[in-house]
Amino acid sequence: MKIFNFILEYWQDILVILIVVGGLILKLRTITIENAKEWLLYAVTRSEAYYGSGTGAIKLRKVYDRFTLNFKILSRFVSFETFSKWVDLALDELKILIEKNENIKKIIE
Repeated sequence: MKIFNFILEYWQDILVILIVVGGLILKLRTITIENAKEWLLYAVTRSEAYYGSGTGAIKLRKVYDRFTLNFKILSRFVSFETFSKWVDLALDELKILIEKNENIKKIIE
């Protein structure tokens, strides 16, 4: 009964606290996703340079393994399908960078 009375008396304060905590969690998740996507560009660049062309499945698996090590919490909430889409976006970005920058092209080759 005491808990029920407490909730009735302080329901507005409890609601504000829940909203603030929820907002912070969403903000941290967004920051982490953006960090992961930036890291993916680096990871796919390294994998392309190391494994070369024609080894897509191996590269994807290696990058995913590194992702689960570097982003342990986030990797529990991101499906492999979503991760694969992120990798495709990172590869698209890498292709653009290769076209614009000869040094990056040399690293990959």
